[in-house]
Amino acid sequence: GKLVLGFGVIWWSIATVLTPVAAKLGLPYLLVMRAFMGIGEGVAMPAMNNILSKWIPVSERSRSLALVYSGMYLGSVTGLAFSPFLIHKFGWPSVFYSFGSLGSIWFALWLRKVSQLSRFQ
Repeated sequence: GKLVLGFGVIWWSIATVLTPVAAKLGLPYLLVMRAFMGIGEGVAMPAMNNILSKWIPVSERSRSLALVYSGMYLGSVTGLAFSPFLIHKFGWPSVFYSFGSLGSIWFALWLRKVSQLSRFQ
C-alpha cells in the first residue's frame, strides 16, 4: 500500500518532468513517456484504497474516501486554473516541470510522514 502509492507518485512525477524532453525527441518518445506516467498513476487509486481500508475504521471510510476523491478533483481543477498562467509566463514545458516537481516534493513528505505512522507498518 504505502510503498506502492509513494513509488507510483514518484514514477509519474518523473515521467511528467521528462515529458517536454520526450516531446522534443519526437512523437514515439512522447507516447512512451505518457504511457510511463499512466503506469505510475494507475497504481495510485488501488494503493490509496488499500491504505484507507487498513487505516480508517469502517464507520469512517465513506467520509475518508469522499475527502480523498474531493482532494483529487480539487487538485485537477487547481492545476487547470494555474496552467494557463504558467504557459503564458514560462512556456508550455513549465506546466510539466511544475507539477512533476510538486509530485516529487509530495513523495519526499510522504516518505517522512508515513514512516512515522505505526499503523502503516
